[in-house]
Amino acid sequence: MRTLIKGCILALATIVAVVGFAPKKELYYLLEYRLQKEGILISGERLHDSIFTLNLDGGTLIAKGIDVGKIEHASIVTMLLYNRIDLQGFLPSRFVSKFAPIRLRHARAEYALWHPTTIRLRAEGEIGSVEGSIDLRKHLVRLHWIKVGKIGPLRPYLKRTKEGWFYEYRF
Repeated sequence: MRTLIKGCILALATIVAVVGFAPKKELYYLLEYRLQKEGILISGERLHDSIFTLNLDGGTLIAKGIDVGKIEHASIVTMLLYNRIDLQGFLPSRFVSKFAPIRLRHARAEYALWHPTTIRLRAEGEIGSVEGSIDLRKHLVRLHWIKVGKIGPLRPYLKRTKEGWFYEYRF
């Protein structure tokens, strides 16, 4: 029994050490490199890492050469079984604001190993409260409005059912 307990403690300590001492900044730069291949760039950010998180402050999001907006703060939690990105404050550029009022107070993307083909999404902002998912197997993004806010410019892209407003996109 003691051997089993010691083995469990050793395994837990090893997992905590691997996750805690993982090179988070290097993983972020690898992610940034992969996104850059798709035409997405985050510039001007300041990175600060701690044991389980990597914090990003003040970045500008650029997609296909277009200034999309400013990220106030993002927190990336990386663990072996569960990963999460929290975004606190996204202010769209003037150009993007003309088409869509996507100012966000909070957004979250979660990936868990026990749901390997799904990334769960949540966001709150001027557009209301949104929940959704990215299905990696079906190549489908689906967003459902829980509480509808200012969706005027987005309305042509949304569909309405008896459950409410939603958006679907296949990639």
